[in-house]
Amino acid sequence: MRNRTINTVVRAVLLMAITGTVAHAQSFRARVGLLGFEGPIALDTMAVEYAVTAAPGAVVRALDAAFKDFNIPMTFRDSAGGVVGNVAYKKTRSFANAQGSKWLNCGSGMTGPNADEMRLTVALIALVDPGPAGSTKLRIGMAASAEDVVGQSRPVIPCGTTGRLEAAIAEFVKKQTGG
Repeated sequence: MRNRTINTVVRAVLLMAITGTVAHAQSFRARVGLLGFEGPIALDTMAVEYAVTAAPGAVVRALDAAFKDFNIPMTFRDSAGGVVGNVAYKKTRSFANAQGSKWLNCGSGMTGPNADEMRLTVALIALVDPGPAGSTKLRIGMAASAEDVVGQSRPVIPCGTTGRLEAAIAEFVKKQTGG
């Protein structure tokens, strides 16, 4: 089990390193590999876009504060490329100051939402791109999987986002930047 967890982290980091060469937003591809999904997930293509009326540098600084406020460790930060996030965040039952089911839909079992009972592996990335007239395009993408930690061995479950965490982070950034 430990080797499987280590392999998941290594796979996610390697995919990010291979495909995550930072350039302009149009050519950046934030891809991660999570158990439960059939192939790499392009987080930048599924990211939700928010307009922020602040400079990109201020948005990156506000994202630092947002990740801290939501208790999500930031494992990479490229302020010049406008990329921050964590592609292999592991938590059991809850994360970002709430039950997992507030942020993720991983199906349900006999005891309730799987996101509230299983070990979650979350990939969360924020992309910061200059927008028109001193504004910023903030894109936030998240994917996750859930793994049973008790009882019978079951396959890892892919999870969908509720969109609430992305919106909460964007709202936090807007309040921090005044935009």
